[in-house]
Amino acid sequence: MLVGSKRDPDVPAPLPRLSCRMLEPTLRDGNTRRAMFFSGRVPLTMHPALVVAALSCWAGAELPQVTFTTLAQGATSQIEEPRTAAIRTSHEWAKLWTEHGRIEKRPEIDFAGATVLAVFLGTRPTAGYGVEITRIEKEGAGLVVTYRERAPGPDERTAQVLTAPFHIVRIEAHTGPVRFSRAR
Repeated sequence: MLVGSKRDPDVPAPLPRLSCRMLEPTLRDGNTRRAMFFSGRVPLTMHPALVVAALSCWAGAELPQVTFTTLAQGATSQIEEPRTAAIRTSHEWAKLWTEHGRIEKRPEIDFAGATVLAVFLGTRPTAGYGVEITRIEKEGAGLVVTYRERAPGPDERTAQVLTAPFHIVRIEAHTGPVRFSRAR
């Protein structure tokens, strides 16, 4: 029902945008005249789109996960600017590893069967920063790489040293597009 205005009771109320993570509308700007509310007493047959959205979520309509192996992760890269990379050749891998400036030997990768994905946060002013690739999902012909940044809290004591957090992973070979997405 629409709060604060009249509407024809025979015409179903318009539906909010729905997703698997949000099956109830919220109004954050405080404007209740435009807000819609569903009660537990409203028959779902009045809202077929809600039924479809709920069933697709309950049926596990999540994107398929891609398994990955961490090759390197830490806080001391020589790559000073934030960047992401999808590496598909030995030449690209050698170039990235050299820019990365690691002392240890570059991991051997057979690019006939593997792709390397990397996230570099760039230079940060203190210790306490980090990055982690948390999930990789198939989306059509492409991949979505989700990563989480960590920053020190306002009351957290940190070493006064420049850092450059990174995370590098290996997946099975992938030739399609790759999109990197920072987790909220």
